[in-house]
Amino acid sequence: MSNEPLLPSSAPPRAAPPAPARANSRTSSDASSEQHQHDDDDDRIPVSSGGGGGGGGGGGGGGGDVAVPINRLTSVEWAEMGALVAETAAEYQPIAMPPDQQPEPRDDGSQSPLHPQQAAAPQDSRRRVGAAKYLRTSLYSLFFGSRINLLLVFVPVTFFCVAHNLPSNVIFTFSLLALVPLAERLGFVTEQLALYTNPTVGGLLNATFSNAPELIIVMVALRSGLVRIIQLSLLGSILGNLLLCLGSAFLAGGMVHRNLRFNKPAAQMNCGALMLAMSGLLFPNLLHATGTELHENGSELALSRLAAVLMLVAYFAYIYFQLFTHKDLFEGPDADGDGGGGLEGGAGEGEAEEEEQSVLGFWGGVFWLALVSALISVISDYLVNSVDGAAEEWGVPVSGLCVVVLPLVNNVTEHTSAILFGIRNKLDVSLSIAVGSSIQLAMFLIPLAVIGGWAIDVPMDLNFHRFETCTLFITVLATVLTLHEGSANWLKGLMFVLMYLILAATFFNHKEDYLEPQASVHAAPVVL
Repeated sequence: MSNEPLLPSSAPPRAAPPAPARANSRTSSDASSEQHQHDDDDDRIPVSSGGGGGGGGGGGGGGGDVAVPINRLTSVEWAEMGALVAETAAEYQPIAMPPDQQPEPRDDGSQSPLHPQQAAAPQDSRRRVGAAKYLRTSLYSLFFGSRINLLLVFVPVTFFCVAHNLPSNVIFTFSLLALVPLAERLGFVTEQLALYTNPTVGGLLNATFSNAPELIIVMVALRSGLVRIIQLSLLGSILGNLLLCLGSAFLAGGMVHRNLRFNKPAAQMNCGALMLAMSGLLFPNLLHATGTELHENGSELALSRLAAVLMLVAYFAYIYFQLFTHKDLFEGPDADGDGGGGLEGGAGEGEAEEEEQSVLGFWGGVFWLALVSALISVISDYLVNSVDGAAEEWGVPVSGLCVVVLPLVNNVTEHTSAILFGIRNKLDVSLSIAVGSSIQLAMFLIPLAVIGGWAIDVPMDLNFHRFETCTLFITVLATVLTLHEGSANWLKGLMFVLMYLILAATFFNHKEDYLEPQASVHAAPVVL
């Protein structure tokens, strides 16, 4: 009998000796796999070791749970684990629902998770909350998104003045004030719709609708046969954009920055487009002024219509060149590294600091675009019909109101944007607003008015008369010479602003005798 003391019965059993190595079945890959499994505790699961005793010593029955790698389980252990899972799942039975709340079967044989009444109530609630939130957000953005929206109060005031037959000068004044916020909101809605398109289409959409108020005024005046109102208002918009808008941007930017630079190749392309537009407006006037028409009045009108068609072709070619074939030419960096010398660098595209979020939605934008356009159309009708009476009551020439006052008020938001970008030394954006808008007016809107008059038998032509054509020629020439250098400063801006003031004073001393509605004139065939 050994003299070694016995272990107490409460002592833990000795650890079982390691299993003998299976030398014939193990390979080097198995050894590395087992080493990887020992490093990962997640691959071990507790399995009952049964009632087997330990090795050596008094054999108590303390088997316990042993962590065994999952890839070393035997078929018996897999069966025991499956039974345990089934037993655990049986303890959690679904709670029985009342018969009136049992889910109804779907068309495919499955059951809906909720009773129809229970499912519809949250959806209706969410729909009501979403609609209320959308209305609150969209209406706030439309009516309180800008301080200039305070002038929207003049929209009902204008309707009140027209309904009570107030004097023409009162209607003209309130119509002008009502058009300012409507034009700005039209640009906002257009930018919201542009968010649902790609950059190319969005830039073209912004550029097209930037002159939407002028287009609506043209349609209203064309319907009434007021050709001279169309010519003078569009002429005033071009003069204001090239001299006042661009000059103010140069002046404001030059007072903050010593030297202002912009994308010279894009500016030169814009100058070429301006010269083409100027030639289309110059030759019909020269034909009339020299008295060399083959058919009196008819040849002038026929030449205007042919030139209008060719200018439209040139404009669409210019758009294709700018947005597709030579897009990189108009994306040259400015002083701050921001591109934008073309249509995509408009007032709403220059600030790329943060991406703008849509608040109106697509169909909401379409609805507000139609509504604002309809309001502008009605207000423009009141404006056009009251301009002659307002000029007579104030004792000023109609040309002064159409060339200076009407375009200045109508484009106040564009001018403000161009000045702000000039202060930030982003002249490419300022040029896009001022020069790009002028190109669209001269090469698209004026020819479109000629084609529209042709369609409804109104003799709208490109003969703007000698005085107006000379002012436009001088303005385009000064712009081309300035932009050709590729740089600007505050002195150039001051010269442009002073030049505009001289022209404005000239039109307020210019007598206009061609305001009566134009009768239909037969256009002679053009001999090519």
